[in-house]
Amino acid sequence: MCKMAVVPDWHIICPYTRKFTHSRPHSSPCRVYSRSVFQNMFRPSSSTTVANPILSSLDVKRILFQKITEKGDELKRAFHLLDTANNMTVTKSELRRVITTFLLPLTREQFQDVLAQIPLTSSGAVPYLVFLSRFGGIDLNIIVIKRGGENEMNGCRTLKDLEAQVGEKIFKNIKTVIKALMLIDVNTTGLVQPHELRRVLETFCLKMKDEEYKKFAQHYNIDKDAAVDYNVFLKNLGSNNDLNLKYNMGSQEVLWENQRVKSFKREEPPSSAVSDNIWKNYSLDEIETAFCLELSKCYEKVEKALSAGDPCTSGYVSLNYLKIVLDTFVYRLPRRIFIQLMKSLLYKIDLLKTKPVFKYEE
Repeated sequence: MCKMAVVPDWHIICPYTRKFTHSRPHSSPCRVYSRSVFQNMFRPSSSTTVANPILSSLDVKRILFQKITEKGDELKRAFHLLDTANNMTVTKSELRRVITTFLLPLTREQFQDVLAQIPLTSSGAVPYLVFLSRFGGIDLNIIVIKRGGENEMNGCRTLKDLEAQVGEKIFKNIKTVIKALMLIDVNTTGLVQPHELRRVLETFCLKMKDEEYKKFAQHYNIDKDAAVDYNVFLKNLGSNNDLNLKYNMGSQEVLWENQRVKSFKREEPPSSAVSDNIWKNYSLDEIETAFCLELSKCYEKVEKALSAGDPCTSGYVSLNYLKIVLDTFVYRLPRRIFIQLMKSLLYKIDLLKTKPVFKYEE
């Protein structure tokens, strides 16, 4: 059965004058996951966690939405790294590797559920911008993926300049660069091909002319016919006396070891009982006021996310998608309270005869 409802114009219907003493609950599931995954800057999710089979489809969507929203540009670069043909697609296995390395590991069933929601090309490839749009609200019209250092191509830089610029950009974003190298290193050998290393550097750091990369590679003993130990490369770059940089190699050795051994720490979804306890002492009116106050601070993000979930611009999204968006940007409410809140707002819309902004169906 189809249920029809209207998401109201929040600016008209939500009063912002009443005080609400309860601060934003810090137990939002997406934020909890984010803290647990990124607490250690040298700990990628793929190396310290395995897929959690108890995560529901809604849980997976919620986590993906939050993380893609936070790391959209980083993910575009990761996909571009794998998209050597520049046709804006990757294989199914490459999509899974990106999700595992940068977002969260999924079981086979969870990944198939994600894959089923993406329209594949006739050859079975995955259009990764569609994935980012469907699961992260990223605008499909923004398809430009800038590679690092495009404005630094004037003239031929010295070796010292190259070392300084590459070193600064790598170690300013060391975790992402390591994940990119691990994305290429499918068999977790610690080795990549010279052309793969260059592609990582040019995608995440800066673009180099052929003669620039040649002298840079020669200085670091990178042979075009031999695989590169990127662990050693990063250590050498960081220990260069001309660079005011520090690279904790000990942490990296632990990282690679952990990657091979695999910890069985799982990302646990917060229980509904915890969520209920947060709100049980407040009336629906108080929750509505707090909800509207928080929504007013992120209205544009919510509107953009809802629009991304409506590629046909029909004015409709599913109730589950609406809840994912509001859980991510506003508050995570127990489903029972969420439904009550939506009914309350819709009732007020009927009274005010306000023109709807978004509609949803389930």
